Amino acid sequence: MNASYYEGYGLLANRISSPLLLSGRNLFHAPQIAAIIEDIAAKLALRPSDRLLDIGCNVGLLLRPLASRVARSVGVDHAEVLKQFDHEGTASLIELVAGQWPDVEVEGGFNCILAYSVVQCLQDKAAIDRFVASCLGRLLPGGRLLIGDIPNTSTWERFVQSTSGQAAVHKHELSREKERADTLEFQAREAVFRDNANLLHMTDADLLDLTARLRAQGFNTYVLPQPPGLPHYGSREDLLVVRPD
Repeated sequence: MNASYYEGYGLLANRISSPLLLSGRNLFHAPQIAAIIEDIAAKLALRPSDRLLDIGCNVGLLLRPLASRVARSVGVDHAEVLKQFDHEGTASLIELVAGQWPDVEVEGGFNCILAYSVVQCLQDKAAIDRFVASCLGRLLPGGRLLIGDIPNTSTWERFVQSTSGQAAVHKHELSREKERADTLEFQAREAVFRDNANLLHMTDADLLDLTARLRAQGFNTYVLPQPPGLPHYGSREDLLVVRPD
């Protein structure tokens, strides 16, 4: 993760209490979190015997419910963020490791690796390549890596040309503006990230190029859509990488 984003989340952990806002979501996304979890679980094809790694686990909004579906989980994030992690009901299932991936000490390999809403915080596309390579180095045979919630400007441009897309964007912007006006913690988050407003975006060409290069390395790789009902289904996609058995 870009150092400024990484440290920004560490700073934010001491300023706001909302798990949704600290996770980079908005309060009006709350009804959609369950759908995100089910989408991730399906794409990773989680099994009770699996070992799961969540990079950028934040306060456990996704990791806690996912951990109950596997044998063991490891979450990696900033030390200050992990202090806010909610262990209720999952303390024996989750190991938390403080630090910035991949410069952390994590033992062994994993059947499933998740990095959700993370790569857009990296410095550039070369950093994405290095990030993905570091993840694949920990993926066991038959394992699945999900790089989730990737902003794709090509997908966005198609989405906003449609009537349904325009209506969805309008609704989202109204909700966001209301939350900005009404919620002090939303304003606090904006203040922390004011100098880092431009997340890294990819295009169809970028994702297809990355897919082709990973396939050339022997990994089965797929660009997957996000289903309607997820917060950014019209503008973001997921990349699934599978190491053959």
